[in-house]
Amino acid sequence: SHQEPSFAVSCKLEDAIEWANRFEQRAIFWIEENQLQIIASENGDRFQLGPFRERIRRNPNSDEP
Repeated sequence: SHQEPSFAVSCKLEDAIEWANRFEQRAIFWIEENQLQIIASENGDRFQLGPFRERIRRNPNSDEP
């Protein structure tokens, strides 16, 4: 599977799409109301991936729940 470094920012969807196009990204991940989506930067098509919280991995070495 493909992986690359990424980061999260708090911004407007319009800004995220603009940045994606500027840096020649085909899509972005978008989280809204705990729903994870992939949004195509070219045409705005959305693909629902389900709840975001279910995808968070906890650090097994942490004392936090």
